[in-house]
Amino acid sequence: MVGSQWGYSFGNQNDNSFAHGTDSYSPTISFSNGSPNTVTYNRLSGNHCLEFLPATTSGGLDHIIIDGVEASYINQGNGFQFLGGAQLTATITMSSNSIGTFTNPPELFSVWNAVTGDSIAMAQARTIAEMQRLSAAGVIFGQASTTNQQNAAQCIVDGTSIDQGFEASATPISLVTFTSPCTVTNFAVSGQSSADMAGGFQDRAYRTVSIGSLSTIYNGGPTNSLVGLGETPQEALQDILLWNRQAHLQGAKTIASTMLSRGCTGTGGATGDVLAQEFNALLLANGDQFDWVDNPAAFPQLGATGAYSNTTYFNTDAGCPTHPTNAGQVFYVQSLQSAYNGVWGSPMTPISAAYTQLPSDRLIVASSTTAYAVTLIDADTASFNIAGKLCLSNIGTGVVTLTPVNSETINGAANLAVAASTTACIRPFVADAATAGANWVKVQP
Repeated sequence: MVGSQWGYSFGNQNDNSFAHGTDSYSPTISFSNGSPNTVTYNRLSGNHCLEFLPATTSGGLDHIIIDGVEASYINQGNGFQFLGGAQLTATITMSSNSIGTFTNPPELFSVWNAVTGDSIAMAQARTIAEMQRLSAAGVIFGQASTTNQQNAAQCIVDGTSIDQGFEASATPISLVTFTSPCTVTNFAVSGQSSADMAGGFQDRAYRTVSIGSLSTIYNGGPTNSLVGLGETPQEALQDILLWNRQAHLQGAKTIASTMLSRGCTGTGGATGDVLAQEFNALLLANGDQFDWVDNPAAFPQLGATGAYSNTTYFNTDAGCPTHPTNAGQVFYVQSLQSAYNGVWGSPMTPISAAYTQLPSDRLIVASSTTAYAVTLIDADTASFNIAGKLCLSNIGTGVVTLTPVNSETINGAANLAVAASTTACIRPFVADAATAGANWVKVQP
């Protein structure tokens, strides 16, 4: 925190009051009482080099330079009257504290206390030069410590209050039965946006997951981004794609989740359901960027238009239904369990008798002289990207029948017979997001 004798400060916004979550740095220029003047969109974790440029005229604007690049702003104000140019002569102090699961950087490497304002170009050059100097001294920028990274497989949750089990009896991840052992760490934070998940990645999942640890990281979706923060579905998707790239750089498998039905209105005055369905369509269209696309919204109880109003499956949440009840959480957990147990995949599963599909199955090779059935998983719990495509290759002489559960269909039929010496492939599909409910459709092998 950089303070001045005029009651303004350079600092960090950690809480939701000004559209930020609790787990990433968002530089601000603000009143010492916490009221913001200039607020950035940027979420940061790890080491960074910043220069604050409060306005030097009454008609100017504040600027914040981060690692040589100007920030993007939620609000770009004018701090001239209280913190302009030569007025910045007070003692500089730095505060450090922990909020939620995010720990503020404890070490201040260097400070400038200029009495005249830099231009934007000068600030960009200064921060780049300082990064180069500190890099040569061993400081790694944009990357947190690796001290606590684990070599054992990790199952990480990076989500919201839904993933904290708010207003339910347990956290969803605690109800998952894993087919392979892993250490569970739940980084879910109430009110967290998808931008905070991306910005705080270095300070949370990165500190936990080592490259080569066969770990899986789950992203709980943008419900707070679209109803609260004011992001568009397109912006929320970009946040999650940034999060995804960071996770893949750590060698982790990624699970991205669709957004559940939600009450109240959000960005642009649109309803939560409209925003959810628009985002979900974008996520599914870009699904192959991720290792698994978890689609709890495929369950009509969680994702159909107006599902939030059914108090069997959603809490009332003071008039803005958001969180599943215990009954609603059952479907959420089914989908989550399928994702964690299916994301690593089994490239080939040989069978010669009746079989029940596993989420990890990708290619089932059937061989037998007699006929038998393969019972499918619930299509609502399958991955809604390429990982959810199931192929059955019948190399035997008997007919093998793919049989859905829960009255689901394959191309409208109750089952699909796969003749000898043929291959058939299917994948899950929701025909109408407003009514939800997945079925299976045939696709090319």
